[in-house]
Amino acid sequence: MSLDIIQTQITFLESVIPDLQAVILKLSTNPRATYSVNTGQSSESVTGKDVNRLRALLNGFISDLQYYSDLAEGEGDPSYSRPDF
Repeated sequence: MSLDIIQTQITFLESVIPDLQAVILKLSTNPRATYSVNTGQSSESVTGKDVNRLRALLNGFISDLQYYSDLAEGEGDPSYSRPDF
């Protein structure tokens, strides 16, 4: 996997995670509200009943960010990481 692709994923995830955290916080304080979440791949309206699903999505994004960050630093899966010269 090229470093450009890895960096693109990191940039995307770093932009989406704070937005998703903000939506979860808003829904936690006002569960009757409706917000639109755009992950870059899809857009949907969410309400307080979606908080657990959003938390699972957030955890997945955080895990993905850690994975791609490890790859960028040469610490990920050796079949994907670049040589450490």
